[in-house]
Amino acid sequence: MRKALSIFSIASRNLLRRPARTASMFFGMAAVSGTLFALTVIYLSVGNSIEAGRKRLGADAMAVPLKWKDDTTGILLSGTPSAFYMEGGIREKIAAVEGVAETAAQLFIVSAPLACCTVSDTMLIGFDPEHDFTISPWLRERLRKPLSDGEVIAGSDILAEPGGRMQFYGREFLMAGKLEPTGMRFIDSSVFIPMEGARRMIAESGRKARKTLDINTGDVSSVLIRFAEGANHEETALRIEYAAPEVKVMLSNDILRAARRNLAMPLKSVLAAGIIHWLSSLFMIGVIYSMSVAERRREIGLLKALGAKNRDVRNLFLYEVLLITGGGVVSGIACGTVFVLGFQNLIRVFFNVPFLLPSLPVAALMAAAVLFLTLASGLAVAFYPALKISSKSPHDVITSI
Repeated sequence: MRKALSIFSIASRNLLRRPARTASMFFGMAAVSGTLFALTVIYLSVGNSIEAGRKRLGADAMAVPLKWKDDTTGILLSGTPSAFYMEGGIREKIAAVEGVAETAAQLFIVSAPLACCTVSDTMLIGFDPEHDFTISPWLRERLRKPLSDGEVIAGSDILAEPGGRMQFYGREFLMAGKLEPTGMRFIDSSVFIPMEGARRMIAESGRKARKTLDINTGDVSSVLIRFAEGANHEETALRIEYAAPEVKVMLSNDILRAARRNLAMPLKSVLAAGIIHWLSSLFMIGVIYSMSVAERRREIGLLKALGAKNRDVRNLFLYEVLLITGGGVVSGIACGTVFVLGFQNLIRVFFNVPFLLPSLPVAALMAAAVLFLTLASGLAVAFYPALKISSKSPHDVITSI
């Protein structure tokens, strides 16, 4: 134990004696591990968010007005406040299509930046409690009661707490609850109102608010769709569009692919750069340690002459790599974490993707995997020159070129 400690202390002092070499390797490994960790977290965060959002929506597809088909994916992924309308009878028409099991209409209203609205530029989503399968299951599970037409449920990003009062277009609502975060701004930044309450707000806006809502009675903005078990989603979507030519059916899987596609190219570019950086860092470690072995042959020969065993000399170099790589990885993971936490909103907006950070246990497992992979790579590259020099006799070490 004492010998191991002395070899470890020698390795520590050797690193301090060569600060430039040590710093270059340290920051190289920190950059590689930090990039790898941040990319993995970002990729998982997008997947987590889409899955959480899909579960909250509870829908296999969404039907929207045909002319809004190009904007709907952006609305769902980035939560851009938007309002569009179609005749309310469209829900019954879609429900009658073969392969459709359930439908639920929603009404989109954007709150105004006026005194009549507590929160401006926010999606107000009217939902029909009778048919809804997005908010109603949450109400039964968490709130354990239906909402009245004077109550609302808010997304996680709304800066208000349950029990507080909110006003939209002159009508006052009680916030009855708050949804868990999903990472999809369409859900997290919206306020959900029972359809009857939304209709009353529209009717009263002309005399209670500075802005009158010009929405026809019965209009809806979208229809959420659940397909029957065993139904082919693509074929059923085509049947819906044939039965209702004025709508476009957006499949949940298509939205998932769109989010992945938005992130794929930049991720691939950064990943390719990260792999190149990884390989160059490993090559750098190999070259530096080969040079280090050559320039320290008298030191190593003296250690062996004083009784150091082959494994002690080998461990001397491996301890140095372990210290540099371990410190670099820990620093890199810390920097990657700060980057993701600090720029998550920018990532979500810039790449137009939903974003929900993984749970702490999953993040810890990812960090452990990056730590293990980087340490193993660094030790593997340094092992050969350490093994080669440790197997020589003291005389051969000192006199070798």
